[in-house]
Amino acid sequence: MSSGYRLYTSASSLLELSSYFAEVLDLGRVEPRALSPIDSDRWWCAITAHGASDNAAVSGRLGVERYSTVAFLPRKSLSWESETKDLAKIVEAVARLLSEDRNASGFLEFYDEIIVLEKRKGGPITVDPRLLDPDDLDDQRAFAPLLGGYAVRSIEQL
Repeated sequence: MSSGYRLYTSASSLLELSSYFAEVLDLGRVEPRALSPIDSDRWWCAITAHGASDNAAVSGRLGVERYSTVAFLPRKSLSWESETKDLAKIVEAVARLLSEDRNASGFLEFYDEIIVLEKRKGGPITVDPRLLDPDDLDDQRAFAPLLGGYAVRSIEQL
């Protein structure tokens, strides 16, 4: 895999997102008082706030004026198997985060182009079938066991 993954969400504050994903991936703050970046020897993450003027398509899709992004970048030294195992933690954590608030919206994007999981305001979480396909994004069968309870349908890409 070894590429970037990005969460776009209205779900939480920067502090909550930073703390949440620091715990999920066992990350520490690069600067003790800064919310971002957070990192470890396995992952580097940046959490940033955005307004509608930053990306109108994302803001419109999320149905909000302000949103946050969490960029997840695996370290080059991380093996493909370890990256997939950690990525499964990220996918599960994103689904849990978006499930906690009915009015939250968000989507998880792989490789800056494939939206694999999405929740629109007031709606259910939807998983793109490619994320569950062992001949596509789930070649290690890491995601299907975690996402069996969610609606599966093709997600319109940006």
